[in-house]
Amino acid sequence: CTPTRPRRSTSFTRPAATLLSFVVVAGWFVLLDGILTIVAAFAGRREQEYWWLLLLQGALAAFVGGYTLANPGVALATWILLLGAWAIASGVLQILTAIRLRHEVEGEWVLAASGAVSVLFGAMLIARPGAGAASIVWVYGVFALVLGITLVILGLKARGFAKRLDERIADVRATVAGMRTADGVRRV
Repeated sequence: CTPTRPRRSTSFTRPAATLLSFVVVAGWFVLLDGILTIVAAFAGRREQEYWWLLLLQGALAAFVGGYTLANPGVALATWILLLGAWAIASGVLQILTAIRLRHEVEGEWVLAASGAVSVLFGAMLIARPGAGAASIVWVYGVFALVLGITLVILGLKARGFAKRLDERIADVRATVAGMRTADGVRRV
């Protein structure tokens, strides 16, 4: 019997696990943000008249973060629906802005088209949250892949730039050193 290698998990092969990971990380982030905001509210209560608003914000964030960690599935569904509503509202505002700007700028149709895509995306998220969630994971996966390749290329170019910069600095130092006379006075 040959041992089997564990299967690698990526956003492409396991989108549900990726979404759950996003929710858990977001839950921890919001919970910690809430706790730190509560601490900041109490720390500034003597200097700030409205410190209680910061306390309220922190308590709400801590509650949302804790609820997200306790109920990640519900939090994910809610997040997808809110994202859909935001996409629709944003798209409608883009379309209205394009209509308003049609006499001011050229190419306002691009803004209107982007608004229409946003509205369609939002409607898809609300109509089919499962498919919408999967599409978000796929978009994230492609983004992460392209970003990773881009950063590797950038790193290679930066390494070459650093070498060229070191050579230039050495040339400048040699030139400056050659400008000194025997008595230490620089000639210009």
